[in-house]
Amino acid sequence: MLGVLLGAVIFGYLSDRAGRRLVLWATSTGVFLFGIAAAFTFDYYSFIVARFLLAICGSGYLVVVFVYVTEFVGMKSRTWASIHLHSFFAFGTMVVALTGYLVRTWWIYQIVLSTVTVPFVLCCWMLPETPFWLLSEGKYEEAQKVIDTMAKWNRTRSCKLSELLSLDHNGSAGNKPSQVEKHTLSDLFYDWSIGTRTLIVWLIWFTGCFGFYTFSLNSVNLGGNEYLNLFLMGKWLNYI
Repeated sequence: MLGVLLGAVIFGYLSDRAGRRLVLWATSTGVFLFGIAAAFTFDYYSFIVARFLLAICGSGYLVVVFVYVTEFVGMKSRTWASIHLHSFFAFGTMVVALTGYLVRTWWIYQIVLSTVTVPFVLCCWMLPETPFWLLSEGKYEEAQKVIDTMAKWNRTRSCKLSELLSLDHNGSAGNKPSQVEKHTLSDLFYDWSIGTRTLIVWLIWFTGCFGFYTFSLNSVNLGGNEYLNLFLMGKWLNYI
């Protein structure tokens, strides 16, 4: 759990500095490598280290992929997209339970789950960077190209960055938007209202995660079949 905490903090920060796509590739690669490494450890301490690094990369991936997806979705559909994005986590929990039932040897089980990330590692370079991050870094031309590609895939008219983000600009339509203001963690406590909302969101996430991990890690001690207990913890149908 310490690895999960550190991964969320470290890679969330790095994604703001290095970009979403690069961090997604790095974390998914780490999940694969450290997952395979954990399967071939020969003592308890090396296994703990491998699993710790695996937790850091896995948590970092979950945090960044959530931001990556929502930054491509408009405000109208962002809630729907974020909820259904979490349904893949629930579905993954069910797959983990099913894999554990079918593969009873722990190191083979570890390898099977680690290989799931291979297709994404190989194809991650094909994904575009999010226009919001490109805009925050002053890469206006690249951001405009991504928006044009999105419009093409959706069979609609493309628009300028200034139109999409309601930014002020002078001159012709091809000029760059005004400089985007960057924010830091301290802005989450800029005033009492924002600080209160920030603490409430943190409490909600802490409570939800604490409850989920408590039940999922303790599912083997519940009555009935331990594999079925973990499978039902996924509750994938609740997202539909």
